[in-house]
Amino acid sequence: MASHTFARFTALIVSVFVALVAGTPYLYGIYAPQLVRRVGLSTSKAASISLAVTVGTGCGGLPAGLLIDNFGPSLSIIIGSSCIFSGYFISNRIYALQIPSLPLICIAMCLVGFGSGTTFFSCLKAAQANFPHHRGSASAMPIGAYGLSATVFSLVAATFFADDTGQLLLFLSLVCGAVAFCGSWFIHVYDPDGTTVDEESNRREPPELHRSSSFLGKLAFWGLNKSDSSLNSEQRPLLQNQPSPRKAPSRAPVTTSTISADTELIKSLKRLDSPKDIVTALLTNRLYLTHFLILSLCSGMGQMYIYTVGFIVRAQFFYDPGSFTSPASLQALQVSVISISQFFGRIAAGMLSDIVKKKLKAQRQWLVLVSIVFMTVAQTLLSYTNSVHLLTLVSVIMGSAYGMLNGNYPSIFADTFGTKHFTTAYTLAGFTIHTRWRTANAIKAKIVIKEHFKLVYF
Repeated sequence: MASHTFARFTALIVSVFVALVAGTPYLYGIYAPQLVRRVGLSTSKAASISLAVTVGTGCGGLPAGLLIDNFGPSLSIIIGSSCIFSGYFISNRIYALQIPSLPLICIAMCLVGFGSGTTFFSCLKAAQANFPHHRGSASAMPIGAYGLSATVFSLVAATFFADDTGQLLLFLSLVCGAVAFCGSWFIHVYDPDGTTVDEESNRREPPELHRSSSFLGKLAFWGLNKSDSSLNSEQRPLLQNQPSPRKAPSRAPVTTSTISADTELIKSLKRLDSPKDIVTALLTNRLYLTHFLILSLCSGMGQMYIYTVGFIVRAQFFYDPGSFTSPASLQALQVSVISISQFFGRIAAGMLSDIVKKKLKAQRQWLVLVSIVFMTVAQTLLSYTNSVHLLTLVSVIMGSAYGMLNGNYPSIFADTFGTKHFTTAYTLAGFTIHTRWRTANAIKAKIVIKEHFKLVYF
């Protein structure tokens, strides 16, 4: 690692800027109304454009993950930058020439979504693989930049392109595409031996873990009350190119931990190289499905608030406006607060997860528990308040918790499933989360508007 120290840090710093330009799909709300109005599409058709962004980022995540794991981050970023440039440039031409083609707009938004997702996950893959001993802190930088992208480019749009959506789309096409393309020449996985540090250490046979009825024994599940060796052995990647082990004899000890059993289940799949085998192994593994369930529920809770905060703001404003003169100003405040809170939550989670693992000898999952507690507190406050001022506090808590979740879980996936198939494992979870929750939120938002807020909007 020493021979590539400068190159690794260069890749990490460059990945911050690349991840920043990869987060522009969240700017959709800024240029979408003007684009739809310019080409003369109806509001119902405009919803299809939003869905196209989701298809690109969510459904395109799994193919992007397979692409990154098989061909590396550099080539993947080149492909992603090309998609970003093409998507925004096509949108600029549609706006300038007033082309009322819904399929063409959807194709452009799919390209933007797929390119942004591919570029971001490439940065995340490089950070995880290049700094195996500090995964949380390293991945926190591109993750934080990705979350802050909406705020940065919103300020740019408001300052320089307030009344010119066409030029904004051209700016995004040229700047985002160029930054990502140039960054591809610096972002690589530097591994001279062909094996990351965690994979090297995982060749050792792990010590046998036994169940314990004592309180301290139960804490071992969370990483407490155990040595470094046992903690590391629990977190060895589940997906490795190793020959399948022989079938254990019937009198094998029944005290082996559940985690070790799950590891043996995955290791029994011999040399997972094809995408089909990798995806099948993940979807049939109990540990992966457990992480997927937790990530789905927690992400859904955070996304539900983030995507519907505009409706919540309008309902609260007309009930008790407080010192605000218009709902638009309150909406802008909540969006900014959520974005900034997410940024600090992602950065803090990455660094704290390394401290929890290295110093406290515990699992990173403890921070997931903290995120769940914060989300519960925020939802409780939201349910029992009608104050627009307290709504800002809710946005701070929810944004921080959602940021902590997204800043911590990539390291959990890398520790558990290894860096070789990290992007596939993580984007597979993201694929289902995006598809299910974004669709559910869209339907739910329509129901809420129609049934509960109709006196406000109509």
